Amino acid sequence: MGDMWSFRDEAAGDIDMIGFTVEAEDGKAGKVDEASHAVGSCCIVVDTGGLRGHKVLLPAGLVEEIDPSSESVRVRLSKSDVKDAPEYDPFGPQDDEYRARVASHFAGATTGNEART
Repeated sequence: MGDMWSFRDEAAGDIDMIGFTVEAEDGKAGKVDEASHAVGSCCIVVDTGGLRGHKVLLPAGLVEEIDPSSESVRVRLSKSDVKDAPEYDPFGPQDDEYRARVASHFAGATTGNEART
């Protein structure tokens, strides 16, 4: 899959995707709450909704397509892959350990998706 922490499309840095709908393979997974284009740690923060405002970090390499006309971001994951990711805490540590947990969660999710295709 290439670098998990980089957008596949270099033009992604020119798109303000905050508020875009995140579309999983099986429907809406949430909305983009934040986006980072920092070299080596590009990601989006997805607000999955719900009563407690659950937010998760999605490595940029999992973004398949960004469509500004429909204000959507398509990922090759299921809704549960996104919603079951380690919770994002904007005030918590975003260190190597947290990033490794996120990468591990999505490594299993993307392997499962590749097996389904």
